[in-house]
Amino acid sequence: MVIESVTRALEEQREQLISSYIRQVLSDPHMEALQKISDSELQGLAGYIMTSLGDYLEGNEAEVVACFDFVGNTCFQLSIPLLETSYALYILRDHVAKVLGADKTSKETVDRANKFFDRLVLELLRRY
Repeated sequence: MVIESVTRALEEQREQLISSYIRQVLSDPHMEALQKISDSELQGLAGYIMTSLGDYLEGNEAEVVACFDFVGNTCFQLSIPLLETSYALYILRDHVAKVLGADKTSKETVDRANKFFDRLVLELLRRY
């Protein structure tokens, strides 16, 4: 039940979260490659990650594997450097943590969400 309310909170804040994330990425001088892709591609990438995070928080451990396949392949195809991809993932993680903190989510759930992003970055570093 708790996880269900967390995923509902993330879903309710999804558009605002993704919009503020994209604004930050577009204004960050270290995000040169990501700033060159279309807004819809960036929204699609962030949206997929958010959907995967929700599934992961609901207990679907395999979702993280599918997500790093998708993120890795997408960033490779769009020529986004690994360092920039990792940095962008941590920016998204911080936005998620802000939403979860405002929702007074349990520390265990916030830790699990952070673990999702950590696993995603670590797997990308291993593979590429």
